[in-house]
Amino acid sequence: MRKHTIKTKLMFIAILFILYPTIIIGYFGYANYSRIMKEKAMVDNKNAALQLTELLSDRMDKLSLFSIQLFYDRKINDTNTVINSNNLDFIYENNFQQYLQSLLFSKYELSEVLIKYSESGKIFQANRTLVDTTDCYSNLTMLNIAALKGKGNPVWYVASKNGKITGIFLAKTIYDLLDINKVVGLLAFKIDNPYILEVFNNLMVNSGQTLALYSKDGQLIFSNKAFDTDSNKAIKSFLNSNLDKGSSEIKTKNDSIYMIYDTIKPANWKLVVGISGNVLFSEIRKVAKFSILLCIATLPICLLLINYLYTTIIRPMNLLIKKMNEIENGNIGVTIESDRRDEFGFVFRTFNKMSENIKSLINTVYKEQIAMKQAEINALQAQINPHFLYNTLESINWKAKIHGDEEVSEMIAAFSYIIEANLNRSNEKFIPVYKEIQYIESYKFLIQKRFGQKIKFNLEVDEDTLNNILPKLLIQPIIENTIYHGLEMKKGGGTVDIIIKKENNELFITVADDGLGIEKNKLLALIEAMNGNTFIDNSKIGVINVHRRIKLLYGKDFGLEIESLEGKGTIVSIKVPATTA
Repeated sequence: MRKHTIKTKLMFIAILFILYPTIIIGYFGYANYSRIMKEKAMVDNKNAALQLTELLSDRMDKLSLFSIQLFYDRKINDTNTVINSNNLDFIYENNFQQYLQSLLFSKYELSEVLIKYSESGKIFQANRTLVDTTDCYSNLTMLNIAALKGKGNPVWYVASKNGKITGIFLAKTIYDLLDINKVVGLLAFKIDNPYILEVFNNLMVNSGQTLALYSKDGQLIFSNKAFDTDSNKAIKSFLNSNLDKGSSEIKTKNDSIYMIYDTIKPANWKLVVGISGNVLFSEIRKVAKFSILLCIATLPICLLLINYLYTTIIRPMNLLIKKMNEIENGNIGVTIESDRRDEFGFVFRTFNKMSENIKSLINTVYKEQIAMKQAEINALQAQINPHFLYNTLESINWKAKIHGDEEVSEMIAAFSYIIEANLNRSNEKFIPVYKEIQYIESYKFLIQKRFGQKIKFNLEVDEDTLNNILPKLLIQPIIENTIYHGLEMKKGGGTVDIIIKKENNELFITVADDGLGIEKNKLLALIEAMNGNTFIDNSKIGVINVHRRIKLLYGKDFGLEIESLEGKGTIVSIKVPATTA
């Protein structure tokens, strides 16, 4: 069997499962057993109909009792007194409305409640959907008529429209507690339909069963499917009779329909259950044969097949899972020894190749990539802008010629500090924010000595960011680019705003200027270049290298964004993780 596919094995098992019970059933037969089960099924269906009638009656009795108990609730009669004495105010009315709402929510069987006071005509109503006009209100006239006929007893009312049931209601006349002949008003409930009708699901013995529930006026309240013409004639005859329960058999050309009738008190609703003989007997025979003979006869075969399935499919699967867990736990290069030729054999061979390839990649390609990235980062850190170096030296030279005082010394010291940072003799790759600010201050000092008040700086750094770690010389190239491209050529100069803050374990660095801005086409080209894969050895586009440097160090979720309007200025936003040494 190792040479056959799993599909072939499963087909063989399925055929065996189908043919073996069929042969057993055909050999033994079951005619006599069907007759016995037929009688039992009829008894069971009659008992089920009786249980349903009792259950529905019990549910309706509980709701009727609940409405009667409210007759003794002084809250309802006291409210009538308050209304008639013109003492009804907003607070009292709101409290009574809340009382009705709590009354409604105390009974999950109810979906609406309505009280109408006869003398004042005042109506209070509550419902679960908070609509203005309830179904109780829409059927108020008929509910009042039905309640008056009940003379104080709860009355069930079924509303319909165009032959379809729109609601089931319970109505009761409210009498004065001190004068039982005096009508105070009307109490009406709309019943949640599932509470009444969900019990039908418990009676569905088989698909050949038809259920119907009729009101005392003959309105169809519920039916799972339509009866045939002959059955409807028998139902109509029962509804017009004074019988509470009964049964009948209706002969048709190819079938026999067994009808069961019962009455649900206290609403005098009629329950009708129809059972198809053909379907009933067929289902009973199937149940009997498969539940008794098939279970006993196929039990040994099932045990053997289960053991075979475990050996052929489940055990190799568990082995594969075990080896995958070993790889997940770091045991790279693990393999599975197997001589199977089916699908599992193919999976095992593929798994072995994959495991060996992973080991090879980790030992070669991955380590090489790490080395390449480190080399790229080192190259980026070693860059220095010749334009900045040239102009700074020129400024120092002119200051030396003109003044010859300590100012020249300060400029040389600041410039030396920046030169030393670029040379990176101490091999620092990361520095804290406060040290990066020192480089920025030195650069700022030199720029202001060169341009004077033409270029201003605003530095805003949150104190909780000072000890966070940054790649060395991350911000200075951005400021340099801002001055060279945005402010140096602008008439009247401008301002550079530098903001460093921390949110959700991330550092956000903003370098903004009010300079010349970037033309739209150049900005699009710059953004496209930032999304490329190569590094550019050119000081004019330091922002590109800063962006790719961040991507290399921290991944795709971090980097640099540029927003610019020509003639308005440029904003460069940097996002890196907020980490400490």
